[in-house]
Amino acid sequence: VAAILGCQRGQKSAAASVGEMAATRSPQPRALMQRTSSSFAAALSPSKLREETETNLDVLLVRYADAITRMRQSEVLKPLLLDPLEHDDVFLLRHVLSTKGQVDKAIVSAEQCITWRRDNASLLARADDLHRTVKEILPVGMLPHASTLDQPIQVVMPFQVDLERFARASLDWHFETGIANREVAFRLCDKITRQKRKLIKVVLLQDLSGLTFSFAYSQYRLGSVQGKLSKISSFVYPQMLATVVIVNAPSFINALLRMGSKFLAQKVLDKMKVCSSVEQVCVAANLPYDRLPSFLGGGYDWDAAWIPERLWGPSSS
Repeated sequence: VAAILGCQRGQKSAAASVGEMAATRSPQPRALMQRTSSSFAAALSPSKLREETETNLDVLLVRYADAITRMRQSEVLKPLLLDPLEHDDVFLLRHVLSTKGQVDKAIVSAEQCITWRRDNASLLARADDLHRTVKEILPVGMLPHASTLDQPIQVVMPFQVDLERFARASLDWHFETGIANREVAFRLCDKITRQKRKLIKVVLLQDLSGLTFSFAYSQYRLGSVQGKLSKISSFVYPQMLATVVIVNAPSFINALLRMGSKFLAQKVLDKMKVCSSVEQVCVAANLPYDRLPSFLGGGYDWDAAWIPERLWGPSSS
């Protein structure tokens, strides 16, 4: 959950968004998101949303063929690349891209990934079961449709739950479920990547409604867990995260940013975006208005079982 604590450190656009949000937020956390939605319903068509850089898998494999070959010939990786299905060129490509084509660093990253997955095989085998237990405490689910870039979108509402029960969860639980959530998302991205022959990453849509400063401060202990998860994710799940879209952020978001910057990897921080309006959410997530959930101000009535019932009450209208 500490992924919510970081956001675009050092980027002026983030600071501007935070300032605007702090100045205009209403008592009802979703009022701001809904107030401007209708005027952008027509403007935010799929054709007008931004496109990413090269994602064609076959183009990327050709472009980085030499780097992949050098990785395979590495004395470090040769004894580790034992499974031709798991450790194929797509697996190596993710590490090459994650290290910006620096083969020596890609070799280290791939070695760490293979070794960590081998040493933690029992934890990974429980990923699906652990992921299911998360929903007992933390409202989280995948939108039934992808972004305009074919990216799966995971919606998380960490503070629409019993915060006392969440606070009582052990650090081991937070770590293991953190790995499980990443593993499930990575498997999905990898599956779609191979099906569509297109490099697919996940978009995280974080709704901070209900977050209080006292609770955030009391959970400072989770920083060490999230720091560990962030470091592990950099080599176990390379090229998985597209962006983290933060909505309904509280007025004390700047304090949270300072807290989060101590634990999270810079790569993650650079991908975080605080949004104060519907149009910003749609553009950041590459999601048309009619596909954004209505409880976030969009036009899509999502009735998934995991969504807290309070979202459908008078306070969210």
